[in-house]
Parts: sequence; structure tokens; C-alpha cells
Amino acid sequence: MAAEGEEKEEGEVRSSLTMETVAVARQVIENHYRAQMKHIQ
Repeated sequence: MAAEGEEKEEGEVRSSLTMETVAVARQVIENHYRAQMKHIQ
């Protein structure tokens, strides 16, 4: 059975990866809409 500290570290790693994924997704979405707005103008 894993120690409590190990579980917490694993959770923090998952949170970190999730935050990075969210940041990348946000950039992709923002770039997409920025390009669409330029195309419309």
C-alpha cells in the first residue's frame, strides 16, 4: 500500500499535467478564434 505522501505527490503531478493541458488547449482555442476574427475583417 502506498504511503500518504506518495499519493499526494502523484495527485500533484496529475494536477500539474492537467493545468499544462488546459493551458495548451486555451492557447489553441484563442489562436483559432483570433485567426477567424482576422479572416472576417
